[in-house]
Amino acid sequence: LGMAIYNSVILDIHFPNSLYAMLFGNSPTLKDMKELSPSLGNGLEKLLTYEGDVENTFCRSFDISFDVYGEMKTVELKPNGSSIPVTEENRKEYVDLYVDYQMKRSVKKQFEAFAKGF
Repeated sequence: LGMAIYNSVILDIHFPNSLYAMLFGNSPTLKDMKELSPSLGNGLEKLLTYEGDVENTFCRSFDISFDVYGEMKTVELKPNGSSIPVTEENRKEYVDLYVDYQMKRSVKKQFEAFAKGF
């Protein structure tokens, strides 16, 4: 993309709506997550609408674990998040923090560079 701009080449690129919203200073939402990752977005939506014992059914805490070059990395979504279970009462906060991490905090450095050049 940078080389195309540098060389005055016009590209027919379609960015997701959430990228434009973020460029205008809006925070990403669950709807944005569903656009970029339908399976993850739908899973988070099911967590929000689940009727039953959320804590024992989903067995989640306020952290995210993912693979980085063969090594598992865990990021707490809030201070001491690994020891805070997701319950019916706090599941909305969990989803909001999850979306914020996935779509904003985890790509902050790259997005800031992109926004500056945009």
